Amino acid sequence: RYRKKRHIDELPLKTFAKDENSLSPLTGYIKKWIWYYKSRGKGTGLNINARKLNELFRVYLGDFEFKPELQQKIEKSVQKQLQIRLKTVLSDTSRLKKRISELQSQKEALEMKHVFQNLPLTLFEKYTAKIDAEISEINKELLESDFDSSNLQTALKKALEISRNLSEMWDSSDYKTRQKLQSLIFPEGILYNKEKHLVRTQKTNSIFQQIADSARVLTKNKSGNSNMNCHFSDSVPRTG
Repeated sequence: RYRKKRHIDELPLKTFAKDENSLSPLTGYIKKWIWYYKSRGKGTGLNINARKLNELFRVYLGDFEFKPELQQKIEKSVQKQLQIRLKTVLSDTSRLKKRISELQSQKEALEMKHVFQNLPLTLFEKYTAKIDAEISEINKELLESDFDSSNLQTALKKALEISRNLSEMWDSSDYKTRQKLQSLIFPEGILYNKEKHLVRTQKTNSIFQQIADSARVLTKNKSGNSNMNCHFSDSVPRTG
């Protein structure tokens, strides 16, 4: 019986890339021994030769690379930025944990009123549900802002190692390694614009984003004008 092949080396961007207009994930097919990406959404009409889109993405990865002679300065610059961000995160974490403590005290007070002061059950459940909902939201925020300082230096060195030769590393890797690498750097995937034949991303792993930004600034300062074709977004998510 024919089994559908899930991992196709020629289609590393399958589902990772989306049509920018419809946000439909790209799947793939083969015709006359040539692989193509196509959008899943009906009526979107997006078809592109897989080699062309893969090459476009490989070139895009080059925007996140840097010249070897800049590594020391980039590392120092990014480390400083991450330490500043870490202080902000720690301050926010302290504030949020304090708020959780306050809410838990309020919840205990409600329980006391319900048991000893005959607070109606309907009111007790109403206010308790509100408190629980706020605690849940705060815990979600704490999880999203989690920033582990213990492996900061290790993570930065590893990211610098990857960024230095990112496009070639991706191009020469097998399917699974490509998938891991592209998801590490762009956790929400990429968007492809058929009309402009451009790829972009709305979110980038914060360390790789800051490495690229620092490289761009240093290159601009060195040459007097930037020679890097950047497509960076302002969004900086937590480090992955």
